[in-house]
Order: sequence, then C-alpha cells, then structure tokens
Amino acid sequence: MRTILTLGASLVLALAVEAGPAVRLRVPAAVPGPVRFGLKDLRTALVDRGCRLIAVGEAGNAFEIVVRQSGSVSGSPVPAEPESFSIVPGSPGDRRLEVSGRDPTGLMYGLLELAERVRRGTALEQVPKIVQAPFLAFRAPNPFLSLPYPFKGKWEDWWFRSEDFWRTYLDMLARARFNWVDLHGMYDVRTTRFPNIYPYFLTSKSFPKAGIAPAERAANLAMLKQVVTMAADRGIKVALMSYHASWNVRGAPRAPYPETEENLARYTRECVAELLRQVPNLGMVGFRIGESGRKEDFYEKSYLPGIADSGKDLPLYTRTWGASRDKILDLGRLYPERFLIEIKYNGEHFGLPYIVSGGRMARWSHYSYQAYCQPPEPYRIVWQIRANGTHRLFRWGRPAWVSRAVRACVLDGAVGFSLESVNSYYPQYDYYHKQPDLKWFKWVVERDWFWYLLWGRLAYDPNLPEDTWRAALAEHFGSADAGGPMLELSRNMSRIVPLIYSVHCMGPDHRNMAPEFETGGPIDRFAFVKPLDTFAMQSIPEYVARLLRKDPSARTDPLQMAAALDQAVTKIGTGLKRPPPRVTRGRRELMDWRADAQCLAALGAYYAAKVRAATWLQLYRATRDPESWRRARECAEQAVDAWQALSQAGDRFYRPFVDTLRMHTEKFRWSAYLPEVKKDLEILERVKRRVAALKLPVIPGVKPVSLAPLTVRVDCTPISATRALKTFRVRVTPAVGAVSFPAGTRAFLRFKHLPSEQTWRKRRMQPRDGGFVGTVRVTPAGAQWAVEVVAPQAGTCWPDWRRERPYRVIEPWDGPVPNLTPVSRLPELGGAFDVSRRRFGAILCGRIARALSEAPSAQKRELLAQVAAGQALVIFNQDYPGSFDASWLPGGIRGTDRDFDSCKTLGPHPLLDGVPATLQLKKIVNDALEGGDGEWRKLTVPCGLAVRRYGKGRIILVQLRLLETADDPTSERLLRNILRYALQGSDKPLLVLDSGNGALPSALDSLGIDYRVRQDGLP
Repeated sequence: MRTILTLGASLVLALAVEAGPAVRLRVPAAVPGPVRFGLKDLRTALVDRGCRLIAVGEAGNAFEIVVRQSGSVSGSPVPAEPESFSIVPGSPGDRRLEVSGRDPTGLMYGLLELAERVRRGTALEQVPKIVQAPFLAFRAPNPFLSLPYPFKGKWEDWWFRSEDFWRTYLDMLARARFNWVDLHGMYDVRTTRFPNIYPYFLTSKSFPKAGIAPAERAANLAMLKQVVTMAADRGIKVALMSYHASWNVRGAPRAPYPETEENLARYTRECVAELLRQVPNLGMVGFRIGESGRKEDFYEKSYLPGIADSGKDLPLYTRTWGASRDKILDLGRLYPERFLIEIKYNGEHFGLPYIVSGGRMARWSHYSYQAYCQPPEPYRIVWQIRANGTHRLFRWGRPAWVSRAVRACVLDGAVGFSLESVNSYYPQYDYYHKQPDLKWFKWVVERDWFWYLLWGRLAYDPNLPEDTWRAALAEHFGSADAGGPMLELSRNMSRIVPLIYSVHCMGPDHRNMAPEFETGGPIDRFAFVKPLDTFAMQSIPEYVARLLRKDPSARTDPLQMAAALDQAVTKIGTGLKRPPPRVTRGRRELMDWRADAQCLAALGAYYAAKVRAATWLQLYRATRDPESWRRARECAEQAVDAWQALSQAGDRFYRPFVDTLRMHTEKFRWSAYLPEVKKDLEILERVKRRVAALKLPVIPGVKPVSLAPLTVRVDCTPISATRALKTFRVRVTPAVGAVSFPAGTRAFLRFKHLPSEQTWRKRRMQPRDGGFVGTVRVTPAGAQWAVEVVAPQAGTCWPDWRRERPYRVIEPWDGPVPNLTPVSRLPELGGAFDVSRRRFGAILCGRIARALSEAPSAQKRELLAQVAAGQALVIFNQDYPGSFDASWLPGGIRGTDRDFDSCKTLGPHPLLDGVPATLQLKKIVNDALEGGDGEWRKLTVPCGLAVRRYGKGRIILVQLRLLETADDPTSERLLRNILRYALQGSDKPLLVLDSGNGALPSALDSLGIDYRVRQDGLP
C-alpha cells in the first residue's frame, strides 16, 4: 500500500477524564494544517462525549482510531478524486476505525465527518463504513471586498482586516466542505461601483503613487497574505478577481500619470507579478472584462505577462459577462488547461434551482451561458450563482432546492460554482437589527451558518438525507426538539422569495429587482411582467388569452404560483403559532429566525394576493365582466393588508436597510411604500372607468381554471447517429394502469439547440398505439427537449420544474458544429429552396432581421419577385434609422427614430377586426413609419402598421411590438389578423425566413401556428 504520509512516530492528545471509554488516536508524526483542523474537531467531540484520550503506549483496552493519508484502506479504495475520504470500521470484534484521505483536505473531511457523528451521539463501534468523493470539484462562496462603509469608515476598522472575522468565516467554510473563497472586488456600497483591487493592496514600481496611502496598502496586503495562509490550513484556496483596470479610486489622490492604455497595462502587469510574488500561495488570479473599461486584449497584454514575470504557475479566470466568446477562446488557447470562466447561472439572481434556457433567457444574452457549452472549450466552466440579487436580507435554507441547483452545475462538465451569499456586497457587521434582543452575532456570516452548511455540504454530496439537517439544527440549538420544527420553518420560509422572483421577474440584473423589497409595480402594469422561465410558466396575459380561446397550456399558470405562495404562508403561520422549541442555546437567534419568518409570511401573502388581483384585472380587461373587477378589487385589498403587516413587522425588527443597487436608498423601509401599494385601489377604479367608456359587450362566465395533473411515461430512443447529426424518437404513453389517453388529448414535443440564446420550438406529436410519438434531429451543439401533454381538464409538462429540471439535455459531442447565432445571411432563394406560395403560405421576418436588411440586392429582388407572383411578406418591428434600410421596398416608405407608446387605429380593415380604437400597451410600439406612395395604406397614427399590394401579393410592415406582447389579448388578436390576412386562406405552413432576435418563433408557438424556420446550419 502506497502511503503519502509515513506514519513513523505517532502523536496523541493525552487528556485525563474520570469516566468514559478510552480512545487512542494514531496520527502521523507531522500533519499538515487541514489535518490538524480536522483532528481538533474530532478530539473536542470525543472529549465532549465523555471519552478518555490516551497515549499510544498507555495500557488499557482502548478503541483505536487510525488516521492516515493513503490511496486505500484495508482493501477499500479511497476514491481517486482529490478531497475524497473513507472511514472503515475494523473487522467484527476489532475495536478500530481507520480514517483515510486522498489528500490532506480529504483526510480533514473524513475527520470532520467522524467528529460530527460522535457529537450527534453515534458510538464509535456503530460508525458505518463511509466512502465519499466530492460531487463538485470547485465549491466557493463569492464575497465582495466591500470598502469601509460610513458607520465603519476607518481602514483599521475594515472587516477585511479582522483576524477574528476570517477565523470565524473560514472555520465555518471548512466544516461545510467549501474548498475555495472567490474574492471579487472592490465594491463601493455607496456609489455601487467596482474599483480596481490593486490600488488598495499593491505598489507598482513604475507608478508608485497610484493607489491609497502606502501604509494602508501594506496593511491590506499583509492581511491578504494571512487570509491565504489561514485558508490553506483549512483546505481552502483563495481566488482573487479584480473588476476594473483604472488606478484612480475614491478617497485617494489622483495618480499623477497619464491614464493611457499602455500605462494601465504596464501598471496591471507589475501589480499582478508583485501580487503573486508577495502572496505565493494564492490559488488563482483573475479579471472582469465587461464593464471594466478595457477590452479582452488588454488582459492578454497585462495578466499573462504579469503571471510569467512572477515565475508562478497558477490558474487564471475571468467572467463571460460582456465579453466576446471568440476572444475568450483566444485567451483559453494562450493559457491551456489552466483557464476557468465564470458564467452567470441565471442572470444575477438565484430564483430557480436549475439553469433557465430559451424563453426570456434567449434574449438576455450575457446573463446566461450563451454558446460557451459548445465545442471547442479550452476552459473549464464555473457557474456564478448570483444569489445576492434575490436574497438581500432574510435568511434562506431549503435543502431540496440547493441539491437541485448543485446537480445543475455539472452541465457540460462544469467543475462547480461560485456563490454569492445573502451579504456578499455588504460589510460583515450586524447592519440588520433594530431590536437589541435580536442582536446575537458579531459577523453576518454567523447569522447565515445554515445557508453555508447547505450549499457546501450538498455541493460535496447532494444525496445527503434530510436527517442531516434536522440533526444540524438540533445540535446548533442544543435541543433535539428544535431540529424538526426549525427545518420545517426554514423550508417554508425559503419558498417565498424564489417563488416571487419566478412568477414576477422584473429582469435578470441585480439592479432590476429586489424581491424582498419590491411592490412589483402598479396593478395595471403588474400583469405584463413575465415569469422568469416562460418555458415552464405562463404569464398572466397568456393565461387569460388561453382561457378566452379555450386553448389551455399545461405550463404552470399564475394562479397556481399564487396558490404555492399561499401554501407556504399558511405553513409559516402554523409554525409561528406553535410555541418556540425549547433550546439550551441560541434563544436570541431563534427569535431572530422567527422575525424573518413573520416578515416573509407577510411578503408572500402580498404577492399571492397581487398575482391574483392582476389576473382578475386582466380577465376584466378582456371580458368586461363586473365580477372579475370585483374579485380584482378584493384581492388588491388583501395585498394592501399584507403590505401593512409587512411594514409593521419589518420596521419593528430591522433598522433602515441599505440597498443602493436597486432601491437606491440607504434607508429602506417597507412602510415608505405603503402609499404606493394603496394606489392600486385608485388605479382599479380608473381602469373600471376606461373599460366602461369603451362600451364593448360583456363576455360573461369566463372563470380562471387550472388543469389537473396528468401522469405520463416518456421514453427517448436514438434511432440514428452520425458525427454530424443524431435523431431521437420520443414516445409518450399513459401512466401505468391506463390503456390510452382521453379523447381530445394533444401532445407536443418541445426542443431547442443547447445554447441559451436559442429559442424553444414546439412540434405536434403524432398519435400511435394509444400514445404519441415525435422525433427531433440534433446537431453536435447539443440540445434540450421536453414534452407537454394536454387532455380535457388535465395536463402535464414533463419533466415538471417543481420537482426537477424541466428539460432533458443531450450533451454536445465531437462533430461539425453549425452556426447557431441568429441567421447571418439569407439563403439563396429559388431553385432547391422554394419560398413560393406553392410551399409556404407566407414569409415572415422577425424583429431585428439583420440578415434581411444586409442581404445583397439580388436576393431582395428575388424576394420581391416571389411577392409579385402572389406570396405575402410580413416584416416585424425593425429599428430605424440605420439599423434597417427599407429603401429596397416599393413605394418609398421609410422608418423614423420617433418612438410612441400609443396609437389610434384607422379602420375599417381586415387587419383591425376586433381591435380597439386605441392601442396602448407597455412596449407595444417602436419607431414609427412615414412616407410611402399612395399604394401604401397606413392603419395607425402614428404609423405602426402598414400594408401594400405588390403584383399579386402583399407586403405588411408591423412596427407594433406584438411579438413580445403576444400573450396579451389585444396583441394576440392583431397578430392573428395579420397572419390570417397574409395567408389568404392558404393551408401551407408559414416560413420564418429570418427569426431575428428569436421572439417570432416563440410568439408563433404560443399561438399554435404551423411554421418552419430557415436558419443557417439548422436541419
């Protein structure tokens, strides 16, 4: 057996205890820091359980624990992965345990595991065989180096310089199985800017006056050295990423040097080299490109030579936000096998425990993984979970969601995650509490110990049972009675904020939404804010539109989301009504926990009521039914009551909160927004008057309904595969025990290519043998797919997002990867690619149709020739002027740079059937059209819709932003009119010649329209 550490002489801690079993520890003569840390925990646990620790040579029948770093133990191999361990009992009757680790960190984890079991009452003779390897190789919290804040404004008081903070923090991280600390910075809480790290820590030889005072730089650097050393002693590496390249920082004199590209590159190069010489054990160094003020080649000219100058060989990392993939690939090739990229998991929020792809994310670009999972990949991926966008105040801890999120982090072989915590952007002091009896911690990280425990332990082993967390809570509060109730309370509290962000997602950025503080906006606009994952969830307007046309979707509807919030609120209330569990320690913490729960219950009740109010209001707009308005008013009043309760509790428990990123205040209070919430009641009255003024007929009897769940079985079988293409057959059958689906059941295969910017497609599956069958062809870029089945009064989306990731992944493989960016050129028309009316009912081009705009004149003439021969051409929502040139179209029509928010319709015309005289929806319009000969008929003022005959065909220009609002009844009606008018009775599918930004296929899918997409590289 190969032994990395020779046992040689052994060391033990000899402590005399009057009674209790004797335990002998056999450990190596010289042990590294992580092993010392693990041994300390184990010895403390043994002594606290009444064991007597005796020396190796001391007589007595002692239980023996052998500690070794080794590749295998007694025939049971330790897994080959770094940081693995095993705990192996001796043979029956042999009072012995062997704890072995693949490396010092793995051995530390084995010792911590044994210590935990001892503390929780497991006798040494009953410890089972345990063999573990890390699920994720990279497990890092992501704190920001937030600068001294006014109430702690002196450098000597800076939390970063506190050894006590770092000891507290790093001890907690090690016990939670984190193995990295991913430090980003700097961050200025007051200005919300991210200044360069180096002026605060280092002195450049060529530019010595750049930065804060030299003594402060030296003190900060000394602390960084100490942090790296302390972390290493706990099996943790430190990574350091700077977010900017300028050397001028607030609070320091401007550097007396020209701030040129060349000088900044030289300054950065020198600082990188000096950093690595001064802190030789730093685990990784990196930079942000997007918003840093410099392009990718700047970092190639500064960081790479700086690392080379230092003589060190360590990994380099960056973020993909705002960067070019081609340039990232270039950097990866220059730094092979040692280059990591951090990709935003779901924008700058957590929200859902899986990576959202397609839907709204398709248009959020750098907020997701784009095509970074597509070969070639001269880098390793780390997912940056920006949870601090979603969670800024209240504690959070839901084991099942953490486990699911962790499992999602292996997409395309990614190595792990970097996780923002609840306080990543803030100072580490207690800036929360107002009431003295709730103040119980010195450092904020102490408050969030359960958050860190869940994320770290589940990243190491996502299969840990629920009992793990009950036992942890019981141990923490010193009471067996506390474990179950506190875990249940934590689970229900932790449903509120992610559900809010999921059902009402105001944007992917940290600055777009703060779910704990938001009112969600005025009630008349609330409905038009879509869910985070429109692939899995319906927006309020779409849900109402489907109710009206009796075309239900099995995707989760807004009232189901409101019901989920209600359920969590009820369960929190039930937990709070029970007497608090009796605890032997942490009484103040327990009360603090319950204060969070009280506020979260009120917040959840507010959003549940407001979602219902907005749904009823949208139904009232569509039907004019007074009962819908009455229900909207009733729910809005409930929302006011809930916000009132939140204001009272929040203002009582917490002092004014600092949120400069979103709420733009250092004194946030919920009560300040109560008048805004109460205005919803006035808005409802105004909406009622407006609808009455339209004098349209009432559509009575339309009631919100949700489909009952339907259980199905889904099988996917590859039926052909080449290097360039794979074909999969997907079969859906009824659940076990059912012979066939009910009459009228429909099934749809939903699929997309893997890059996050690709949109979902929806294809009708064919009935066969009591089930449904569909096929999908996949390129080497990989794909995602799912199934939707809708029966009368029942339906399902498989997989169900509430239980697992709502799609299956077909990973990329080695083969020719097509160009999956939005189409860059139009195909040659005619010949093999027939776009005439014989094959397609009409030709559509989506928003930002760059390929259409930039096509050669000959192709545009051929397209117009097809129109003249009887085809219809519809062009949606282009950007004018400059981005789209309309001069090739007949009749001299053009676009302006004049935006408008509402327009009057000029009927009658088939395109305007059933459309109100005034169109006014959020972002429904873009730049106006003007000019044009007498053949152009303009149908709105300002002109957002125009039609012209051309030969035997017709051209329709649509500047109303209908595609993004297709789930609104008015937009849907107008969009259907346009498509019906273009088809002129044809039963041929539509051709999406240029899908533009991807909104067009999504809108057609939502309407159930048959279409084909022509895009470069797609089969």
